[in-house]
Amino acid sequence: MLFRQPLANADFVSTTLQIFATRASAEIERQATDARIRHQASLLDKAQDAIVVRDLQQRVTYWNQSAERVYGWSQQQALGQPINALIYPDTAAFQRATEAVLAHGEWAGEIVQHHREGHAIDMEGHWTLVQDEHGQPESVLEINTDIRQRKATDREIQRLAFFDTLTGLPNRMLLLDRMHQALGNAERQHQGGALLFIDLDNFKQLNDTLGHDKGDLLLQQVAQRLNGCVRTVDTVARLGGDEFVVMLEALSPDTDMLAIEARSVGEKVLTALSVPYDLAGYHYRSTPSIGVAPFRGNQTRVLDLLKQADLAMYQAKTAGRSTLRFYDPHMQAVVSARAALESDLRTALSEQQFLLHFQPQVNASNQYVGVEALVRWQHPERGLVSPVQFIPLAEETGLILTLGR
Repeated sequence: MLFRQPLANADFVSTTLQIFATRASAEIERQATDARIRHQASLLDKAQDAIVVRDLQQRVTYWNQSAERVYGWSQQQALGQPINALIYPDTAAFQRATEAVLAHGEWAGEIVQHHREGHAIDMEGHWTLVQDEHGQPESVLEINTDIRQRKATDREIQRLAFFDTLTGLPNRMLLLDRMHQALGNAERQHQGGALLFIDLDNFKQLNDTLGHDKGDLLLQQVAQRLNGCVRTVDTVARLGGDEFVVMLEALSPDTDMLAIEARSVGEKVLTALSVPYDLAGYHYRSTPSIGVAPFRGNQTRVLDLLKQADLAMYQAKTAGRSTLRFYDPHMQAVVSARAALESDLRTALSEQQFLLHFQPQVNASNQYVGVEALVRWQHPERGLVSPVQFIPLAEETGLILTLGR
């Protein structure tokens, strides 16, 4: 017994030392693991991307420092909160992306998120489905990159490529693209359209006498007035210098009606651009010359259509400026005849060329019970003008009220 006791004590000491050693090793390993986790977390915090982890109930379980900077919510405020309530007001887009990552294990694409203060943030997301040790879905890792600057740069590149820097109007390149689309739409939908080529009269003289700054002011005001003359479906573009184009879509496919509709807009443009301009305190008058080229589908190529409108514009200048001309001779004849008839109609009202004719009204017994008063136009040169010709014109021009009185 005297010899066994020390052995027992030695075993006890050895066992105890082993336990302490195991515990110390476990503690060292735990501390090392914690250090690795803290190191990894610090690396995630240094990332420029917003890194967020959410469980399958959409509650936030991780939120790095970049997420705090991008979204405005601190880590303490975000942890445990539903992520859609924090940054995804557009629940439909969030739901679609979440369904994709659950179905395929990952999702990548652009998505709009929101800052704590409410403004939208364009983000590019790369989401991954994280699984537990049993291979079951556990959480979703979001790595979101702020692409607002890139989007702004893209928009600026597009603006410089497709829009005139002085007036903000579409430039020649964008106009040609829209003309291709308009011709295709007219063909498919059996509609008509027209291209108005507008050139400012004596613009070079303005630049030479008052300077290019005054010329730039005029061009900017012309752009504003042109936009006020058309519908949202139409296009106003600047080709360069003092040349503008208005493309009218969704007009009548009927040749005569198309000419009348295009002329109506052309005259509206003539009136609008002839109103005096205030060029930084300088009172200036300008007039346009307008060429009109109609279209009804893909029978005409884009560049040919532009040339036709340009040729018609030069015809307008030859005719004395401050007027419009059609490239199509038949349409020009239609609008010229209509303009002449409207002028004669106004003259007829002032010179009392209209006569009253009375048509009797009778009852069933063939007795006169009254008369119907009918207006007739006795033109000094045209002779008796049919009401079928002048009544619709009087209605469209607003002269029908004067004629009725």
